[in-house]
Amino acid sequence: MSEITLKEYINQRFDALEKDMNKASVQMDKRLEGMNEFRSALKDQAGKFLTKDEFLIQHQRVVDDIRILRESKANLEGKASFTSVLFAYAIALASLVIAILGIFLGR
Repeated sequence: MSEITLKEYINQRFDALEKDMNKASVQMDKRLEGMNEFRSALKDQAGKFLTKDEFLIQHQRVVDDIRILRESKANLEGKASFTSVLFAYAIALASLVIAILGIFLGR
């Protein structure tokens, strides 16, 4: 068995510790690099999200457009109803004229 001095033993231990620390440092750098990539991806993703204020502005526009469409539909239905009433009056008037002519011509 070879005997080593205390100084050589300590130097060997320090060298082994230094190698282990270098390995740990490399692994830590890789982990931090991965975490930085993850943070960057989250930051990019967050930049693409719609903010609450932007949503409220766009939502209000949609609500206003729906209100306008409802009013327009109601207005068109009202016109359709008025047209139907006028058409019914015209038919009734024509029927009345034909009935009066029938009475006078039938005598």
